[in-house]
Amino acid sequence: VTDHRSTLTYLYTDGNAARITTDYVTYESLDGTSLSFTSKRAKNGMVYESYRGSVDLSDGQEAVVMYQEPDFLDEVRVPKDAQFPMRHTLSLLQKAASGARFYDSVIFDGSDDTGPQNVNIFIGDTKQVPDVAGVEDRDLLGDKAWPLRLAFFPLDDDITVADYEMDLITHDNGVVSD
Repeated sequence: VTDHRSTLTYLYTDGNAARITTDYVTYESLDGTSLSFTSKRAKNGMVYESYRGSVDLSDGQEAVVMYQEPDFLDEVRVPKDAQFPMRHTLSLLQKAASGARFYDSVIFDGSDDTGPQNVNIFIGDTKQVPDVAGVEDRDLLGDKAWPLRLAFFPLDDDITVADYEMDLITHDNGVVSD
């Protein structure tokens, strides 16, 4: 089970501000074959996006996402080799620990209406975990960490420019500190 809440405040040059809150909750089976999800986004307290559904890949075949909300979405198909967030994180940590430099995969998380995405990850050199400001319980950070560069691409498109990219420092226990 994951339960994530984030709040971002955007300050615009004209002096206006917008507060965007995202709530994202998932349940992923231990074997990584099924996912239930709820995702809501609100701007200044007013919900403007809401997704709720599930998908099951346990039969080893491509699956269709069963959305309960919204009810107007087109059919979203998830390929049989797709991974859900926790399974993807565990696979990535195994790749990093084995010394791999790259990890390419397909991931589906249900956080929006984009459907599955190709994720290309560059795994940097292993780092010993430094002291991190504000972290009192050092055990939360594990022993090793890897700088990661993730690039997300549409699944059914041959574009060469990522939709978006992000940099992370991920620890050997899955905690992200930066």
